[in-house]
Amino acid sequence: MNKSLLLLILLFLVSGVTNGQLKVRKSYYPDGKVYSRESFVDGIYEGKSQWFYPSGNLKMEKEFSQGKLNGWLRYYYETGIIKEEHHVADGVLDGLSNYYYENGGLKESRNYRDGILISRHLVEYDSTYQVDLKVQSVVEKKEKNKYEGEFLCDADICPEPVGGLKAIEEKLVYPEHAKLYGLEGDVLIVAKIDKRGNVIDVKVAKGIGLGCDEEAKKAVMATKFIPAQKNGKVISSEVAFKVKFRLKDKPQFVSHSAPIKAKSAGEDLKKYLSVKIKKDSTINYNGEVKGNKKLTYISCDIDKCPEPKGGLEAILQNLNYPLLAKRKKIEGKVKIQAKIDEFGFVLDTKVVEGIGYGCDEAAESAILKTEFIPGEKEGKNVPAEILISVPFVLPENQK
Repeated sequence: MNKSLLLLILLFLVSGVTNGQLKVRKSYYPDGKVYSRESFVDGIYEGKSQWFYPSGNLKMEKEFSQGKLNGWLRYYYETGIIKEEHHVADGVLDGLSNYYYENGGLKESRNYRDGILISRHLVEYDSTYQVDLKVQSVVEKKEKNKYEGEFLCDADICPEPVGGLKAIEEKLVYPEHAKLYGLEGDVLIVAKIDKRGNVIDVKVAKGIGLGCDEEAKKAVMATKFIPAQKNGKVISSEVAFKVKFRLKDKPQFVSHSAPIKAKSAGEDLKKYLSVKIKKDSTINYNGEVKGNKKLTYISCDIDKCPEPKGGLEAILQNLNYPLLAKRKKIEGKVKIQAKIDEFGFVLDTKVVEGIGYGCDEAAESAILKTEFIPGEKEGKNVPAEILISVPFVLPENQK
């Protein structure tokens, strides 16, 4: 870079005039663009300081505590893509260090403990990889909000597959029956990842059936992960994420404009209810006159209750009428108390009022497989407990 560009016009922005208060110093390129923002307390680096390219893209950022590097040290390519990131504690490498190719793909991951290299993992260059410049790195994304994006965990930095979700999707084998029915969807996986990035357990939190759940588990088990991190330390952690099943070639015999989902007893019930609503304007779910409006089947004690994405029909699609209940001609409503977190995940279910013969368990299972829109209180998403009524109507009575 031309030395003249490094002639800085120093300008101090002081947030206080007494000792011990934070001062921010800005420096500029000759054309007036910001070169750096440096944070001090009593002349010693404190907090986050940043340096920029003439284009305005971030060049480097460092976190300090009492003059020592503490936190993340990051370098960026001039394109804005992250180049390196290192976690430092008291001036010594401690935790993860990641290196990236110019296209944003992970190049190398190292794990340090008190300055000593513990492990190292190299990743081959993928020319097809494209980084989202709005999400510069895994670390930045999780620091902004560890529940945003594709992964959910209780660590500061969630475990992620080496090579991203694409590495898992490349290992997927699409079951023939799923192809035959044109089944598409997302399998919600909860995987436990150890400190070395190995997958030691995989569970399906929400499946789509027809063999897709099993194939998703196999693909995850065969994938290497970058381990989780908390307080700058590598830890074992559970992480939740979705494995997507999308057909490249649609079945020729399917007349629908979009791939269909495999039918269930709940789907027939959904059709029955929708027809019943149109024919009878007084029908309701909790004894209230609703006309042609949506059935009332959920109650809670907050401003806006969590509700299934797709309404009651979404639960009914996941509902399997137990064979024993059919033989015994069992019908009725199962009332379930469910805990929904602020992200729409079903955390727990409890039968409040059941009808037995396997229907109670089937209702719980259907709710656990359903994705919810989170509840709201004072305009913000919040966790909530809800009471849901799930109907069981025999097929012969649905006519």
